[in-house]
Amino acid sequence: MSPATAALRTGKLPTSPCYVQLSQPPTCPSAVVVFSVDPIGTMFESVDHASRPNWKLRMTFVAIAVTLAAAFVWLVRMTQMPLKSYVGPLPPLTAGESEIRDRLRSHVKYLSVTIGERSMEQAGSLQKATAYIRENLERSGHAVSDFTYQVQGQEVVNLEAILTGSEVPQESVIVGAHYDSVAGTVGANDNATGVAATLELARLLKESKLRRTVRLVSFVNEEPPYFQTENMGSRVYARKLRRDGVRVSAMISLETIGFYSDAVGSQKYPLAGVYCEALFKSWSIRIK
Repeated sequence: MSPATAALRTGKLPTSPCYVQLSQPPTCPSAVVVFSVDPIGTMFESVDHASRPNWKLRMTFVAIAVTLAAAFVWLVRMTQMPLKSYVGPLPPLTAGESEIRDRLRSHVKYLSVTIGERSMEQAGSLQKATAYIRENLERSGHAVSDFTYQVQGQEVVNLEAILTGSEVPQESVIVGAHYDSVAGTVGANDNATGVAATLELARLLKESKLRRTVRLVSFVNEEPPYFQTENMGSRVYARKLRRDGVRVSAMISLETIGFYSDAVGSQKYPLAGVYCEALFKSWSIRIK
């Protein structure tokens, strides 16, 4: 006997499924109409699910939005010019600043004019450059280490002068510049200016008390065809640091720093150039 038939014979309505008794007019016998329906909770389950917020989806969207915002802020901070550009006439140089200017000019002139193009293709040019760098570092009172390696049957060398720190000497800050030039150029700005700055820093820092160890390095073979190859000077030096277990806190690359312009819009970072090179140089220090 079905639940509906039992209900009609006994007049007792079970609690589930739900039954509704409809009373007819007095002249008619009482009639019972049976509806077989889902329980109340089941009936409204789809409505309840539709109105309930999807927190997992919302949290995913929030995480994506925060990540994109952080990436945008990081990109802006990495590519904007630091501080503000100086506006107005420059104050006159002090006697000390005039001496530094003259020494920087002398270094750039010797490397770019007296020596000229500095590359493996110009016989003896790299040797002349290293001899000049070594002479000036030793004149400033620094011991100079040569790290020589072979490229296409020729000896090339990275030069290093170490200024030992007084508080955390086990941590090193690398200050470097490459001394070779692009083929066919004398490399006054790229990169005799960086070498000149390195030599002047060596002279000025000689009597300074440094917290960390500073390693002043002159790199060879940074320009094509050796750029981003196993024979690139900074990459060879980075591998040596890794083998020796040297802890590097930072690396400052002195690169093409001799050009100045106060024209509107001239002082900004080109994203495809300087930004990518900065990423590569920071990566090269960590390479095995």
